[in-house]
Amino acid sequence: MPAPAYSHRFGHTNTPQAIVWTCPLGSRAVVRSVSGVNARNDAVGYVVVQVAGIRVVQLYPAVGQMIQLEMRQVLYGGETVYMVTSHANIDIAVSGYLFADVAAATAAPGETREIPLPGSKPVELEVLDAWLANQ
Repeated sequence: MPAPAYSHRFGHTNTPQAIVWTCPLGSRAVVRSVSGVNARNDAVGYVVVQVAGIRVVQLYPAVGQMIQLEMRQVLYGGETVYMVTSHANIDIAVSGYLFADVAAATAAPGETREIPLPGSKPVELEVLDAWLANQ
């Protein structure tokens, strides 16, 4: 019998902060959609999404513009989705599917997996956080 699948929103924000979603152990997730909207009226901003430590999206929506991307990025139990925006009113939403992983895989067959230290972030997000703190 196939594993049950659920539509899932991995995160959304319109403030300049990093959001982290971790795929539960015993589950597998697929990021299918990333939306970035610039609701500001004075500046271009950006949206960054990383899946399992790999940057898969970097968008620069113009003022009043919405960008919608469709994809198939797989996460195994314990892997994370990071999403961040550069300014207030730069909106981001990341969604897809969450499956019960009957094999409880923590990496794709034949792949190795680096496990980040608890509380660690990619260097790009640390740099962005430092920059935002000084704005």
